[in-house]
Amino acid sequence: WWGEEAQKYGEKFFYASGNDADRIILWGRTSIVLLSALLGFFVFKWARELYGLGAGIFALFLYVFEPNILAHSRLVTTDLGCTCLIFISTYFFWRFLKEFTKKNLILAGITFGLALASKFSAILLAPIFISLAFLGARVVKRKTPMRNMVLSVASVFALGFLAVFLSYGCQFGYISQVGSYGWICGLVGRIPLPALEWFKGFYDTFLNVQGHPAYLMGMHSNRGWWYYHFFAFLIKTPIALLVLLSLSAVFFKRIRSSDMLDEWFLMVPVAWLLLATLFTSIDIGLRHILPIYPFLFVLVSKLVRVRVRGQTLFVLSVVLLCSWYLFSSLSIYPHYLAYFNEFVGGPDNGYKYLVDSNLDWGQDLKGLAKYVREKDIEEIKLSYFGTASPDYYHIPYRKITEKEAHQYTPGIYAISATNLQNVYDEDKTRFAWLKNYEPVDKIGYSIFIYEVR
Repeated sequence: WWGEEAQKYGEKFFYASGNDADRIILWGRTSIVLLSALLGFFVFKWARELYGLGAGIFALFLYVFEPNILAHSRLVTTDLGCTCLIFISTYFFWRFLKEFTKKNLILAGITFGLALASKFSAILLAPIFISLAFLGARVVKRKTPMRNMVLSVASVFALGFLAVFLSYGCQFGYISQVGSYGWICGLVGRIPLPALEWFKGFYDTFLNVQGHPAYLMGMHSNRGWWYYHFFAFLIKTPIALLVLLSLSAVFFKRIRSSDMLDEWFLMVPVAWLLLATLFTSIDIGLRHILPIYPFLFVLVSKLVRVRVRGQTLFVLSVVLLCSWYLFSSLSIYPHYLAYFNEFVGGPDNGYKYLVDSNLDWGQDLKGLAKYVREKDIEEIKLSYFGTASPDYYHIPYRKITEKEAHQYTPGIYAISATNLQNVYDEDKTRFAWLKNYEPVDKIGYSIFIYEVR
């Protein structure tokens, strides 16, 4: 283990050691499914506490059938876990500011720490909590003095870091081991630092980033675009949900909570999470703003409290939107990662706008193996974007050569959407000649089959 790169070791462990890779992956996914179920419970719980039982059921409905939530609830990644813990920790912080008890303090602190341990981007909870505490003490004019609010937030942060420290095995190190700070290390480098590996990971993630290859509507960049995640949200969120969100904004004053702090707790996290995307250079997927969705579900759920003239027409409109929402989800099953809404023509056109983790994470290799067997294909030329092993699934393939990638050569090709758009290739002319051909088949929207005669 220590002598090899993690990626290579993983490939051997899964696919070259006699293990049942599918079974291992299934058990790995089970933990994410459980976290997703937990998150669904808290979406229901918070909406019910704010706006009533009907709102709780409505919020849960929106959660259960949202394609992006479904997509990431079945993948062994940190995104859904981070989404779950950001939402739950914010919920308990809300409970704490509503009722200053030791129980609420401990729950808010522990879940804050677990969120930090789940993914480094959860550090955004720090400015979120500070903002909410300030609003709780000033804007909403609660009776709690600012001094007490500061002490409360500091207590939550201290408990949170204790949880991180325990998560990393009570590990210690020195500041100089985190990263290179030049002359600063000479002054403070030997100061002991708890949870050393967490700080090293945080440094590598945010302070040592050199950019990342990204694709957007035919454009390539290593520094990204400030509007990337806003655009991804617009085309990968069901239009019905966007309309429902717009309706909740239109009727905001009419259906807002009696305590404005409740509304801030749903809107401030969304604002901070979106604001942070303006400064990131890693534009590879909607998953980086996945944590905004649970807050939006609760915000939308209060539509059940709307009372207007023409109430019957309004209710009928909401029912039709929910039906459209349900159809959008069921129609893409089981390819939820590839979901794109009607603004761009659905999942068939998604690869023209976004790829990578928005569409293609190598999830369709098993589908390709089935396709090859059914078509009785003796050899397929493969350019695969993913970590699974084509050999493990007995695909009769060979890798596409540089010559075949640049000029017309007869054969049957299978090319992942991310590779077709040359996201990680320095040479952006690869497969340009294939643009003159239409794929004869698509495997789950992410692998394109070309038959060149």
